[in-house]
Amino acid sequence: MRFTMFLLIILGWYFVSPAAGLAWTGRVIEVQNALVLTVVHENEEKKVRLFGIEVIQPGKSMAEQANKYTTEMLLGKEATFEVVDSGPEYFFAVVTQGETIINDELVRQGYAWVVPRYQNTPYGIKLTSIQANAKKKGAGVWADKNGKLPLRATGTAQENKQNILIKPRKPLFTF
Repeated sequence: MRFTMFLLIILGWYFVSPAAGLAWTGRVIEVQNALVLTVVHENEEKKVRLFGIEVIQPGKSMAEQANKYTTEMLLGKEATFEVVDSGPEYFFAVVTQGETIINDELVRQGYAWVVPRYQNTPYGIKLTSIQANAKKKGAGVWADKNGKLPLRATGTAQENKQNILIKPRKPLFTF
């Protein structure tokens, strides 16, 4: 009996937890720094951060281009949010608008790169492959002939700690 009750509680939590890998739709009403979105879902505003990627620091030309791209793709539109994890401020999600996976496209266009800690997850492997193609083509941040990641993604742990805007926790679920 106790085991059954425990199992029911765990399954109930899994199916109602916002970080349980659920997908939901909402309308994007604000885009911040290309990665953080304000979304209206069921008449409630939610903050969503694109999962697994990072962009150059605000104030740089490439950051403005990334923000413009994300804004054009999402602002005022319905999108699907596949939640991978959640934190106190954000849901971390893979965002799809129509047939376009925004996380993938930002990497493909060279506006974003894969956060190293996620490179070995199933989704990170996919993003890393997209990133390799962007790097080969010299897209966006990869236009540098050396093809190096910006310091923000390759600096010392202390530099990265100071520079990364949002450090997501280890995801609960990967796909």
